[in-house]
Amino acid sequence: MKLSRVFCCAGLVVLATGLGWSSESVTLVDFAKPGHGWKGNPRTRPASEGQGFCVALTGEEDPWLEGPSVAVPSADGAQRMALELDAACGRSGDVQVFFAAEGKPFTAEQSAWLSRSDTAGGGYGGVVPLLGQRMRFRLDPPGSEGRVCLHALRARPLVPLATLACERPVRVALPAAPLRTEGGAVDVAHDPARWNAFVCSVKGRAFAESNPAETLAYVAGKQVVPVNLAAAAVAVERHADGFTVSARVRDAGGAEWRLTRRFSPCRDGVRIDGSLAVDQPREAVHLPWVTLFAGCGSFGAGKNQALLPGVEYLENEPSSNEKEIMGEAANRRLVAPYKVCYPMMALTADGRWFSLSWQTGGVAASPLFDSPDRVFHSGGHLMGVWSPAAGEARFESEFAVYRGVKLEAGYTYGYAITVSGGDGAAVTEAVGAYVARGGLPPVPVFEGGFDAAVRLLASGWLDSAARQGLTWRHAVWGDHFPPAPHAEDVPAYLLWLAAQTTDRALKTRLADTAREVIAKLPPGCYGVGGISHVKRPVGALLYGHLEGLVRQAGPRAARMAASMPEGRMRYVPQPGKPDYGSTLGSDHCNGFTVMTAEEMLVQASLSGDEAAIAAALAVLDKMTANYAGQVPRGAQPWEMPLHTPDIVASGRLVHAYVLGYLLSGRDAYLEQARYWAWTGVSMLYLAPPTEGPVGLYATIGVIGATNWKAPNWIGQPVQWCGLVYRSALEDLARVDRVQPELWRTLARGMTVAGLQMCFPLDDAERRCGLLPDYFLLQPQRSDGPAINPGTLQAHLAEAYGKVPFYSATRLSAGSLVHVPGEVRPVDVRDGTTALTVTAWPESDYRVLMTRVGRPPQRVLWNGQPVDFCYLAEARVLWVSASGSGRLDVVDAP
Repeated sequence: MKLSRVFCCAGLVVLATGLGWSSESVTLVDFAKPGHGWKGNPRTRPASEGQGFCVALTGEEDPWLEGPSVAVPSADGAQRMALELDAACGRSGDVQVFFAAEGKPFTAEQSAWLSRSDTAGGGYGGVVPLLGQRMRFRLDPPGSEGRVCLHALRARPLVPLATLACERPVRVALPAAPLRTEGGAVDVAHDPARWNAFVCSVKGRAFAESNPAETLAYVAGKQVVPVNLAAAAVAVERHADGFTVSARVRDAGGAEWRLTRRFSPCRDGVRIDGSLAVDQPREAVHLPWVTLFAGCGSFGAGKNQALLPGVEYLENEPSSNEKEIMGEAANRRLVAPYKVCYPMMALTADGRWFSLSWQTGGVAASPLFDSPDRVFHSGGHLMGVWSPAAGEARFESEFAVYRGVKLEAGYTYGYAITVSGGDGAAVTEAVGAYVARGGLPPVPVFEGGFDAAVRLLASGWLDSAARQGLTWRHAVWGDHFPPAPHAEDVPAYLLWLAAQTTDRALKTRLADTAREVIAKLPPGCYGVGGISHVKRPVGALLYGHLEGLVRQAGPRAARMAASMPEGRMRYVPQPGKPDYGSTLGSDHCNGFTVMTAEEMLVQASLSGDEAAIAAALAVLDKMTANYAGQVPRGAQPWEMPLHTPDIVASGRLVHAYVLGYLLSGRDAYLEQARYWAWTGVSMLYLAPPTEGPVGLYATIGVIGATNWKAPNWIGQPVQWCGLVYRSALEDLARVDRVQPELWRTLARGMTVAGLQMCFPLDDAERRCGLLPDYFLLQPQRSDGPAINPGTLQAHLAEAYGKVPFYSATRLSAGSLVHVPGEVRPVDVRDGTTALTVTAWPESDYRVLMTRVGRPPQRVLWNGQPVDFCYLAEARVLWVSASGSGRLDVVDAP
């Protein structure tokens, strides 16, 4: 790279180059000319009409077009190039481009998206790396049907405006009488004579400090000009609750920069309200809104945990490691803003937590997060917020800048930073404080509300390509996911929808279909298996072989408990699959273990076998000893490295501990459930990631990549994973006396976000009412396998205040009551167990009661004697009922 000048500033080296974003495009392929050599795969067929290279897509999955290698343009300093595709596609969406050096194969890791863009002349545009003098390309059009016409593929090399290199910062030396303010457990002390010279302490001990030598930079002509803030004239003003520091400095071009920061206490820390203004127009290539170094001179490069929501969730291990993502994508030091679930980062050490949250107004900014700090080599951990943001102006985790931030003359740019802290070794303390300080965002609104949701999900069951006669596929994705022979849970979902709709014709279709499916279930079918990610025993309470289910439940729970006597399940690599435990450092983890433990506890909850229940709870206690306070990970071992932080693990752990509470009444299990519930909030969007309508309450399924490589799920919501977690939060909200409304709001937000993502009623590929496997935030598009509605529907009722699909309730004597609806105990004093049952079925159903020591004298439904079934070996009782009413189980004559 040729450098026009090198500026060495304390803390920052600016390597100035020529102007970026070369304006000259070179045509790589003109598809109107013969001999271009492009061809389609077997999922395409030639379409002669139309200009350029045209094909028709056959409707089969994964069509693509590829061509021979071509010479690509280059320029001094260019490492990437912008691609412009002039094409017409029959379906909306982005074009995926695969790229490879001449003679090399295409791989999923070397691919990018070309989005429809005004800057690409109405075609598609994106950026790929330069891989040599000659490259070849493959284009995967959106959808699998319609026509695609390619007209031209162009490229232009990209040259950065500036490349920044960072020097080790000088430690902050405070005078004997610094400016000082404190909020909660946080104290901030500032040198009154210098700009940006302050130390943040938590509980009286230094935790993080700023960089007094911090520098701004802007571009003028073909030069990059630093603005040395250490030379600024500083003024201070003291307030009753804090202080303000102001700075003025002139740059080499004569413009005056004015900066202010007001430090004041807030709920759990110190808020810094800042502003920046310059009296001449400037294009800034380096705007560090805040840069802090945690651990310098104190706890150093070690830590307990660290978090950048949706991007990093760490134990005492380096950030940007390759334990869940390998290759270039593992570097997450500076990521696009939309990938961060909410603007906060946190770190814990020595039993204390510290967090940094931010708002930068109308200027896009990226978090700078490196733990330990390998950027400045400070000896601690780097926590900052910088502009230009990764995305339009720079590439992720690179310090080369291609476009600056245009600052208007005389305009004041405001921003706010909050530093918080307190006692605690887990970053969930910081997450809870963030939510407590700002509250949760409003739950999104699904157009048409509950009635529209019922119609949409009904279409998914009845009219989508997931249905094949009286069988259903788990998901629609080419030839994958063949129909399940017996989808035991589907009739329950159909009957619930039939009970909700006001459309008589739709009600009839739903109910009739359910009856037909039930008639074809094999004898002895429990009614609990099926195709949803959320398993609840509703089918058993409606039409399944309930006696068979409860008879086997206790023995099965006991066997499962015996299979993990140490409270852990050992991972064994599967033949023909990668060893997903290879980067874990162990053969067990919390998420992999709870995949078995959750089912063990479900079985225990369906039985009154006290020995089986005790064995299950003993395993749960050992799990607590093994995993309490850890990062949730490893609950998707069919494709994800076990080390990967995982919201499904959060959800299954919450559900396991809620079941533990229901079986025991012990508050310690609820405390564990709350902890694991907070871990899931680390992967939940609590701030809008884009300007699009879909994003709030979307969930990142895992912080990692399938098979360590691709797809990389960071910044790409997988809502079915969040809905598993959502279901557990609804269960927790029923029993938690501390913050039930918090869990309800989070759960309902995720449900509505799932509705927003569903394929619409008029979907051209018959995915109506199905949930996309993933959602692309920037183009606002649902994509991937289209999943059956069950996972979303399982707790749709709670999102709209309706009678729940299912609930399990603990009675004071320890019995559990399972019902398709909900129950509330009624106080009586004569040995009778009295319940108010609110149920949704429009036909008979069963109420199941466990841990019943002996048959009752009689059972009354709405005051009238009714038959009941009692199974002595399982110590359970069930009663058939219709509608809602009062159930009395009379134990005394």
